[in-house]
Amino acid sequence: MNVQNQLSSEKAKAIAFKKGQQISLKQQQTGLWQEKFDIDEQLEYYKNKLMINIENRQVEMVDNNLKKLLRLRARQTALNISEIIGEDKEKNTQLLKEETEKFYRDCLLLGITLDKIIGEDNII
Repeated sequence: MNVQNQLSSEKAKAIAFKKGQQISLKQQQTGLWQEKFDIDEQLEYYKNKLMINIENRQVEMVDNNLKKLLRLRARQTALNISEIIGEDKEKNTQLLKEETEKFYRDCLLLGITLDKIIGEDNII
Protein backbone atom coordinates (compact mmCIF):
# COMPACT_ATOMS: atom_id res chain seq x y z
CA MET A 1 0.00 0.00 0.00
CA ASN A 2 1.50 3.31 -0.98
CA VAL A 3 1.56 6.34 1.31
CA GLN A 4 -1.39 8.07 -0.40
CA ASN A 5 -3.64 4.99 -0.10
CA GLN A 6 -2.60 4.51 3.51
CA LEU A 7 -3.46 8.14 4.35
CA SER A 8 -6.81 7.81 2.56
CA SER A 9 -7.51 4.60 4.44
CA GLU A 10 -6.66 6.17 7.80
CA LYS A 11 -8.83 9.21 7.05
CA ALA A 12 -11.77 6.99 6.11
CA LYS A 13 -11.35 4.96 9.32
CA ALA A 14 -11.33 8.15 11.40
CA ILE A 15 -14.47 9.50 9.73
CA ALA A 16 -16.23 6.14 10.06
CA PHE A 17 -15.30 6.07 13.75
CA LYS A 18 -16.73 9.59 14.23
CA LYS A 19 -19.98 8.48 12.58
CA GLY A 20 -20.15 5.52 14.97
CA GLN A 21 -19.82 2.95 12.19
CA GLN A 22 -18.43 -0.40 13.21
CA ILE A 23 -15.75 -1.80 10.93
CA SER A 24 -15.44 -5.57 11.20
CA LEU A 25 -12.13 -7.39 10.92
CA LYS A 26 -13.37 -9.03 7.70
CA GLN A 27 -14.18 -5.62 6.22
CA GLN A 28 -10.74 -4.30 7.19
CA GLN A 29 -8.97 -7.28 5.67
CA THR A 30 -10.86 -7.21 2.38
CA GLY A 31 -11.05 -3.45 2.06
CA LEU A 32 -14.83 -3.82 1.70
CA TRP A 33 -15.44 -1.15 4.34
CA GLN A 34 -13.35 1.34 2.32
CA GLU A 35 -15.48 0.76 -0.77
CA LYS A 36 -18.69 1.07 1.26
CA PHE A 37 -17.42 4.27 2.85
CA ASP A 38 -16.54 5.68 -0.58
CA ILE A 39 -20.02 4.82 -1.85
CA ASP A 40 -21.67 6.52 1.15
CA GLU A 41 -19.64 9.67 0.47
CA GLN A 42 -20.51 9.59 -3.24
CA LEU A 43 -24.21 9.05 -2.52
CA GLU A 44 -24.24 12.10 -0.28
CA TYR A 45 -22.42 14.17 -2.92
CA TYR A 46 -24.76 13.19 -5.76
CA LYS A 47 -27.88 13.70 -3.62
CA ASN A 48 -26.75 17.27 -2.94
CA LYS A 49 -25.88 17.83 -6.62
CA LEU A 50 -29.28 16.46 -7.62
CA MET A 51 -31.12 18.89 -5.36
CA ILE A 52 -29.11 21.84 -6.71
CA ASN A 53 -29.75 20.79 -10.31
CA ILE A 54 -33.47 20.33 -9.62
CA GLU A 55 -33.67 23.82 -8.13
CA ASN A 56 -31.85 25.24 -11.15
CA ARG A 57 -33.97 23.20 -13.58
CA GLN A 58 -30.93 21.67 -15.25
CA VAL A 59 -32.66 18.73 -16.91
CA GLU A 60 -29.59 17.05 -18.38
CA MET A 61 -27.71 17.18 -15.08
CA VAL A 62 -30.74 15.88 -13.14
CA ASP A 63 -30.81 12.87 -15.45
CA ASN A 64 -27.08 12.23 -14.97
CA ASN A 65 -27.35 12.60 -11.19
CA LEU A 66 -30.26 10.17 -11.01
CA LYS A 67 -28.43 7.58 -13.09
CA LYS A 68 -25.35 7.90 -10.89
CA LEU A 69 -27.41 7.67 -7.70
CA LEU A 70 -29.19 4.53 -8.90
CA ARG A 71 -25.89 2.89 -9.90
CA LEU A 72 -24.29 3.76 -6.56
CA ARG A 73 -27.31 2.57 -4.57
CA ALA A 74 -27.37 -0.70 -6.53
CA ARG A 75 -23.64 -1.17 -5.86
CA GLN A 76 -24.16 -0.42 -2.18
CA THR A 77 -26.94 -3.02 -2.06
CA ALA A 78 -24.74 -5.59 -3.81
CA LEU A 79 -21.91 -4.95 -1.33
CA ASN A 80 -24.26 -5.29 1.62
CA ILE A 81 -25.69 -8.53 0.24
CA SER A 82 -22.24 -9.97 -0.45
CA GLU A 83 -21.25 -9.13 3.12
CA ILE A 84 -24.36 -10.83 4.49
CA ILE A 85 -23.65 -14.06 2.61
CA GLY A 86 -21.76 -16.48 4.77
CA GLU A 87 -23.33 -15.35 8.02
CA ASP A 88 -25.99 -17.16 10.02
CA LYS A 89 -28.67 -18.40 7.59
CA GLU A 90 -31.61 -17.11 9.60
CA LYS A 91 -29.99 -13.73 10.07
CA ASN A 92 -28.86 -13.82 6.43
CA THR A 93 -32.44 -14.19 5.16
CA GLN A 94 -33.73 -11.35 7.33
CA LEU A 95 -30.89 -8.97 6.39
CA LEU A 96 -31.28 -9.81 2.71
CA LYS A 97 -35.00 -9.03 2.94
CA GLU A 98 -34.31 -5.72 4.72
CA GLU A 99 -31.64 -4.72 2.20
CA THR A 100 -33.95 -5.48 -0.73
CA GLU A 101 -36.76 -3.48 0.88
CA LYS A 102 -34.43 -0.49 1.44
CA PHE A 103 -33.37 -0.52 -2.20
CA TYR A 104 -37.02 -0.79 -3.31
CA ARG A 105 -38.00 2.16 -1.09
CA ASP A 106 -35.14 4.26 -2.45
CA CYS A 107 -36.24 3.55 -6.02
CA LEU A 108 -39.86 4.42 -5.16
CA LEU A 109 -38.76 7.65 -3.53
CA LEU A 110 -36.78 8.59 -6.64
CA GLY A 111 -39.80 7.81 -8.80
CA ILE A 112 -42.13 9.91 -6.64
CA THR A 113 -39.63 12.77 -6.63
CA LEU A 114 -39.34 12.64 -10.41
CA ASP A 115 -43.11 12.57 -10.78
CA LYS A 116 -43.42 15.71 -8.65
CA ILE A 117 -40.67 17.45 -10.61
CA ILE A 118 -42.17 16.59 -13.97
CA GLY A 119 -45.61 17.60 -12.76
CA GLU A 120 -44.49 21.13 -11.82
CA ASP A 121 -45.53 23.13 -14.87
CA ASN A 122 -43.98 20.39 -17.03
CA ILE A 123 -40.74 22.38 -17.06
CA ILE A 124 -38.59 19.31 -16.59
